[in-house]
Amino acid sequence: MRHYNAHRQHGLLYFPGAEVMKNETLLWEHKEGLAFLQGMEYKNGSLVCLKSGHYYIYSKVYLRSSNCRDMNEKNLSVVHTICRRTSQYPKELILLTNSILYCNWKNSLWKQSSFLAGVVHLEKKDEVFIKVSQPQLVLRKDDTVSYFGTFMI
Repeated sequence: MRHYNAHRQHGLLYFPGAEVMKNETLLWEHKEGLAFLQGMEYKNGSLVCLKSGHYYIYSKVYLRSSNCRDMNEKNLSVVHTICRRTSQYPKELILLTNSILYCNWKNSLWKQSSFLAGVVHLEKKDEVFIKVSQPQLVLRKDDTVSYFGTFMI
């Protein structure tokens, strides 16, 4: 049984695979498994803030490619980003980003994790979401390998 502080806003989502939006935004499972929302909403890949405050935001993606040996180009990069959408600014804002080289050795199987986390101030109705430049590399396994969450501090 889960016990959470009823006065704090938080949510945890995991990546089941299957769908990615056209702009590289990952779509998350928000109802099943370990996923939950408390004091937050989920909309088109985004966690929506319902109360202004400081939030710890985190994301881990497990990346994998099994065809590196066949690729002609080496040292390709994949970019993992936490973004914010707010009514106070017309474009999405990059909060945190990580760039990883993939297929950078001769083995046919490549795997790597990327973890991002930080504290940001969110206003009511702000949205935070995750983008991955090569979404086909995100491993689709279960709710423990690729996830995204936030909690108010």
